[in-house]
Formats: sequence, structure tokens, C-alpha cells
Amino acid sequence: MRDHKINVILQMGIKKHPELPDVPMAQDFVTDPVKKQVLELILLRQEFGRSIAAPPGVPAERVEALRKAFHDTLVDRDFAADAQKALMEIDPLSGEDMTRMLAEAHATPGRIIQQAASLVEPKQ
Repeated sequence: MRDHKINVILQMGIKKHPELPDVPMAQDFVTDPVKKQVLELILLRQEFGRSIAAPPGVPAERVEALRKAFHDTLVDRDFAADAQKALMEIDPLSGEDMTRMLAEAHATPGRIIQQAASLVEPKQ
């Protein structure tokens, strides 16, 4: 991408990739509000990537300690250098963002969930 050897015509995600500010998002082409909600629910799945989660009932101070440790790892210079050597793109979600997105997903109306599920896992 850096050398412009490929031409990206569409982004599939919830947020734009920082290196592709002029490339439109898939949802930019969806005008029907219901279909846009279905698409956004489907795309939300990929935002979670390789998530780390704790079970319900974990004390708030423990959750905060885990979130801090995760954040500290991601900003660690050695970790960043190793990730770069491995050609890994690190773009984490904060625990707060993950919690907010999960709450939004759980608040999605059933008819939207059914439509999204039928597109992702069509009946045989």
C-alpha cells in the first residue's frame, strides 16, 4: 500500500484504516437504514479480533488491573518492536470500547440479528 502497488476500492469495517482515509467504507453505499444496521452488526464481529475477556462478577479493581496490564503491554517498546518484526498490525480496542460495542450489539433488535445471521450463516 505504501508504494501504491495496489488500489484499495472499499473498506470493510466499523472504522476507517488510518492509512486509507480516502477509501470509502462499505456502509457508505448502503442507504436503507435497516440494511445498514445489518451490515454494521456483521462488521462488528471483526472489530473484536482476538479478544481477552473475563467472566461476569470479576471485581472492578481486578478488571481495571487487567485492562492496565494489557494497555501497558501494548505500549511497551519491546512488544512494539517484536510486533513490527513479525509484521503484525496492532490496533487494540480499550476495555471500555469493547464493553460499549458489546452493549450496542446486545441491544440490536431481534429482526436485525436474524437478518444478519441469515447472511453470515445461510441455511443449507
